Amino acid sequence: MTEKPRTGHLANAWINIDKGADPGFFVRFLDASRVRALAFARSNPDAAFAHLALKSGMTILDCGCGTGDMLALMARLTAPGKASGGDLSAAMIQEAKTRSSSSGVTNVDFNVMDVQKIPFPDQSFDRVLATQLLIHVPDPHKAFREMCRVTAPMGRVALSDMDWDGLLVGCSNLEIGRRFTRLFSDGIRNPVVVREFAGWFKAEGFVNIRTIPVPLVFDDWAFFREWMIAPSLPHFIAQGAMSREEAEFFVADLESRNAAGKFLAACTLYTVVADRP
Repeated sequence: MTEKPRTGHLANAWINIDKGADPGFFVRFLDASRVRALAFARSNPDAAFAHLALKSGMTILDCGCGTGDMLALMARLTAPGKASGGDLSAAMIQEAKTRSSSSGVTNVDFNVMDVQKIPFPDQSFDRVLATQLLIHVPDPHKAFREMCRVTAPMGRVALSDMDWDGLLVGCSNLEIGRRFTRLFSDGIRNPVVVREFAGWFKAEGFVNIRTIPVPLVFDDWAFFREWMIAPSLPHFIAQGAMSREEAEFFVADLESRNAAGKFLAACTLYTVVADRP
């Protein structure tokens, strides 16, 4: 059976960053999408990383570390313990190294890494995390088991991902609004993989499994338009999932709602945390 073509723009994009025409797009996307999270982590790192219970001397592995900004903040809390960041993209790793070199943090390193085959020995890290990564990985369960493999006894794993089927966008035409959110979700490789994490942890023998939901409200219309609508609609139109007239109506309607103070888009990020006995 032939796999149904994906209609979104994200199915393979994040695993092919270095092959694309503009790897910098993804750096800019991360910067734009994490402004608030980074501001909070910088102002109150103990609260931002409370679920990890970080302590001096711990070793950390951040899988899919991106630009490395979050890991640099965590590394300050665990110094002199080593903090390692890995990402499939060489462009991301170079950006992380550049930023790290000017941050003053000395206990962090970054390397190109495939989370499906982590290049570290068993039980190497006290804390292992992945944030909005497994939705993009070709074999997320294999990646999960690799993260468990490199976690030390009494260590902790934290996995954070959106449940993209929960994306909502307020649109005056309910059917078009629902179609956009479903097409956007369907365009992501593993849009609801977060629903599997707790079960996977249980099967691996982890304990103290808990799920932490964080609602994310996209109340910045300019961000939503530039980073979520603009890259998506051309794909939906090209594949016949939405007509040009429907797409134009969708954008115009959201513009109008924003001008009237009625724009709303939201989703939920779930972090699933578990401990290795």
